[in-house]
Amino acid sequence: MNPVIVVATYNRLNSLDRLLKSLCSAVYRNQDVTLIVSVDKHPDLEGEIIEYLADFKWPHGEFLIKTYTNRLGLKEHFLRCCDFALSFGSVVFLEDDFVVSPWFYRYAESVLAFYSGDPRVAGHSLYSIRINEFANRKFQPRNDGFGEFFVQIPSWGKCFTSDQWQQFRDWYDQVDSNDHEELLPAVARKWGTSSFKREYIKYLAATNRFIAYPRDGLVTNFGLEGTHYTVSDSTVQIPILMPNKSADEIKFSHGEFDRSAAVYDTYMEPLPSILAADCGFLEDIDFVVDLYGIKPRSKMDKEYVLTSKIAKVALLSFGRTLIPHEMNIVSSVEGTHFRLARVEDLGGRRKSLALYLSDASYDLGYASPLKILLVDVMKIVKRALSLLNFR
Repeated sequence: MNPVIVVATYNRLNSLDRLLKSLCSAVYRNQDVTLIVSVDKHPDLEGEIIEYLADFKWPHGEFLIKTYTNRLGLKEHFLRCCDFALSFGSVVFLEDDFVVSPWFYRYAESVLAFYSGDPRVAGHSLYSIRINEFANRKFQPRNDGFGEFFVQIPSWGKCFTSDQWQQFRDWYDQVDSNDHEELLPAVARKWGTSSFKREYIKYLAATNRFIAYPRDGLVTNFGLEGTHYTVSDSTVQIPILMPNKSADEIKFSHGEFDRSAAVYDTYMEPLPSILAADCGFLEDIDFVVDLYGIKPRSKMDKEYVLTSKIAKVALLSFGRTLIPHEMNIVSSVEGTHFRLARVEDLGGRRKSLALYLSDASYDLGYASPLKILLVDVMKIVKRALSLLNFR
């Protein structure tokens, strides 16, 4: 694989400059890497960005600038950028508020080639996701010894082969934007129609495909104020792979999808088949997984549910000590935080300040509950002031 690198930009020249410098410093196998910067039309800043790019030197291959006569908007711009996979064979798609690891391209080449024959893998991320935004909670994937885990959600640093992208394009071109809304978590349904991520989640859920994520991040996001965020959000920052090794010593360990014990659905819950394979007491039970406690009844189409919700009667119960939280089920940790119950016996989602602080302490064990509460309150106030234009 020799994927084209495509960078989307609109109005952030300083962050674009930072990203391009990190791209220039990365490690490449040869000097035949095409870089395309796609500039969505901005009424005031496009000229400044084009002038900067005219003087930019790309030392690793061909450099192209793509412009448009009219503003595309976020979703259409993303689609156009990823369409380059069809003409170049594969694509690494980056946004201008990213910084890449020096090894991002070597990883992309390796992972695209390894999973290219598996139709269940719909694409790849260079970002190692660590937040369940639908539950507003930390997400920690199970460590099964392989280099990737799999989730039915896309994230940053997208990589696609031409086949992977064509399959999405064929599906997307045949559906209405209002189709498959029931497949989205409640939070995602509130996202604007300009969201590319919204449509791709529906595709993954509808076709039962997954995104492969690296355990070590190859790209991080500055979370700068812009189209994605009304205010800057540093919580999306993650450490990226920065080994003190020569390029020839870097080895990436991939594992076949069928061997993975870290496969998660649209709600970032482990697949029931994964837990049943580890837990003899679940082998003959038809159940849904709802450990975050946010899955609606409409998604509970089995007789039983493994959940953190209230239940009138529980067949089994488990504590919450181990990380990630599914390991409390696998290891049969004593306690009452998680319950295996009949769906018909479920109550509502537990809500209290005590539970909020318990969740926060579990997710971020090194921080005090009071500090966590204050940080969240300040984030809410900051966003509210931003919406009122008090900055």
